[in-house]
Amino acid sequence: MPKGGPIETPFRAPSNLPGQLNKFVGREHEMLQVRELLGSTRLLTLTGAGGCGKTRLALEVAGRALHDYPDGVWLAELAPVIDPTVLAQRLVDVFMVANVSGRTPLELLAEHLRTKRALLLLDNCEHIVDACALVAQSLLESCPALNIVATSRETLTIPGEVIWRVPSLRLPERGLEHDLPALSASEAVALFIDRARAVQPKFALTAENAEAVVQICARLDGIPLAIELAAARVRLIPVDQIRSRLNDRLGLLTAGSRTALPRQQTLRASIDWSYSLLTEIEQILFRRLSVFAGSVALDAVERVCSGDGFEATRALDVLGRLADKSVLIAETEDSGVARFWLLETLRQYGRERLVEAGESETMERRHCDYYIALSEAAQIGLNGTSQAAWLERLDEEHDNLQRALSWCVEHDLEIAQRMTVALSDFWVERGHTSEARSWLGAVLQVATNPSVARAQSLMVAGNVAYHQADYAAARSYLEESLAIWRHAGDRRGQGWSLVGLGAVAIGEGDAEKSLGPLRDGLSLCREAEDADGMSRALFQLGMVAAMRGDVEEADRLGVEGSAVSRRTGNAMAISRAIHHSGVVAFLRHDRAAMRSLNEEGLMISRNLRSPIGIALGLERSAVMAETDQRHETALKLAGAASALRAAAHAGVGAPWTAAVAQLLEPARQALGAEVADASWNEGVRMTMEEAVTYALSAGREEVTKAKTPKGRDPFALTRREQAIAALVAEGLTNRLIAERLFVSKRTAETHIQHILNKLGLNSRAQIAVWAVRQQLVSTSQK
Repeated sequence: MPKGGPIETPFRAPSNLPGQLNKFVGREHEMLQVRELLGSTRLLTLTGAGGCGKTRLALEVAGRALHDYPDGVWLAELAPVIDPTVLAQRLVDVFMVANVSGRTPLELLAEHLRTKRALLLLDNCEHIVDACALVAQSLLESCPALNIVATSRETLTIPGEVIWRVPSLRLPERGLEHDLPALSASEAVALFIDRARAVQPKFALTAENAEAVVQICARLDGIPLAIELAAARVRLIPVDQIRSRLNDRLGLLTAGSRTALPRQQTLRASIDWSYSLLTEIEQILFRRLSVFAGSVALDAVERVCSGDGFEATRALDVLGRLADKSVLIAETEDSGVARFWLLETLRQYGRERLVEAGESETMERRHCDYYIALSEAAQIGLNGTSQAAWLERLDEEHDNLQRALSWCVEHDLEIAQRMTVALSDFWVERGHTSEARSWLGAVLQVATNPSVARAQSLMVAGNVAYHQADYAAARSYLEESLAIWRHAGDRRGQGWSLVGLGAVAIGEGDAEKSLGPLRDGLSLCREAEDADGMSRALFQLGMVAAMRGDVEEADRLGVEGSAVSRRTGNAMAISRAIHHSGVVAFLRHDRAAMRSLNEEGLMISRNLRSPIGIALGLERSAVMAETDQRHETALKLAGAASALRAAAHAGVGAPWTAAVAQLLEPARQALGAEVADASWNEGVRMTMEEAVTYALSAGREEVTKAKTPKGRDPFALTRREQAIAALVAEGLTNRLIAERLFVSKRTAETHIQHILNKLGLNSRAQIAVWAVRQQLVSTSQK
């Protein structure tokens, strides 16, 4: 950056701030926050990963604060300072103080600034952070009117320091893919457009290139330096090719400004600089962390990354140091579990370093071993009384489970088979059926030997295909698994496959054909004392009885199946039992029993966050509403159920859903096509929680009319939830809220859902209104 002596401003405040040659894009909200913090603290450190825009933000804030500092705003560029002992002399040169007294540079500075109201900007402190800390503390103690803003990848860690992490640029909200003005207004896209036009003046965001531009910005984590370097490539190749080459982003994103510092000319150089400032043990853990995907828990770090020069007992300390140096982001979940994650760009760099160190294969193996152990522990847990907790745990580890599976499919087929079987209940319960089919298909395509492991994979693949109503595929999988089980003499496996084949026959509409496999399967499951298999068989047989009009037999089988399910405490099995009992209650015209069962089933499914279970409950609610001639309510609930099924790619219970559609036909006829479609679509637009709340409210129409509760106690929310509500009111996306609070995007989404639940609200807009009424917004900005 160009340097110079004092320049005159409209306020006649001296300054050596350089003029900027390109446009400053976005960051208005951040500048307001930094200005407010600067008004309440004397040392403000802007920290963050390399390339996040710390220096540019600091310069903009300093330039707009000139009128607040009559004795000037002064920039000290510290990147060229190699020897920390000359730091004080560097500052003497910045202030152009003549040394005619023989005092030390620090004494001279203190004397010069003792009575002055000035702002000192210490830029790029990380490589001499100890010296910066000593000098800053000394000056602040002796110069009461002095303020300091520091930019550093590592904090100074001295008394009075306020730390503000510079977030990535805002990315577009989901659902705006075709709204070019809205896309252009997002900070990351706006920066890309501006810098692309600098090298290709005719560049514009169009319907053809918008998706590629948005994906480039997202995959680069909204990091300004990375986006600027990517935009510079527009001069040579179209944005589609830039996007396709981002797997080698460190090689692609080069050729920055020739006048910039060397480490700011390429993305690799910027990260190289951060890496070089790490100690050896920090470098070891950083590169080993790259084996993870998404966030990671401390236990996983200790288990996977330890050994060969790194002790597990040091993990927490070193993770803290890496977070302090802006290499990773640390967060704490509501449960109190600490989790850590790397930006994807840093992860890619770490992977390269891991390969260079010859540790890649070892870390991949340890990562695989850890996650197969977790998967099989979860498989057991999901058949017990702690299903909700295990589902949440697997949600948190979803990215890492996919990462481990991807490696195992190529390098350890046996573990890949075990893992797909272990995760099948999680995939189905959470509605990840397409993901399950993909992984199971990959395993089955490679593992062709007729082994017990293949039989297990075939059986769960058949179950997943059944849930998707792909009955032909389900039958093929299950018949092959049954043949292998029979050859192996495994009667329990035979029982499961037979029960599955019976369910498939019901789905295909052939109830009579289902009876033989279901009865044989039930007998084998009884013999093996397999409670889950028994309950599945009993409910399927009960469904056949109901379809044949034998309500008493359906009830008898359902009662037995419910008793088996409730003995195990398996919430998923209990939910199946409730659905069956609800169908029987409907056939008996027992409205009170149906309503009670439906409420219990919805509560269980909501606790499990099971889209399929909730869809079944909403459909039962729709049927009850229709029997009361509440046509619009019935269609809204059915629409919400159909949306959940579509999102989960689930068509399970086709005979039931066909029956529901038939029962709701009078509602369509009574309302007419236009009103019926409007009601249905209103349900489709509901979130899962909104739909459950609507159903549990006995179908009262006012629940969906977006009422904002008045007089709510703000302390119904935790302090963290109040802060998040305020950020929603400020217009921040979930990603930006996550960055602001140093948590994952998934954690931010969970907090927002909790806020909606606690306040009885239906949308982010209502949260915003509530936060303004509670006067939380101004509080959050202080």
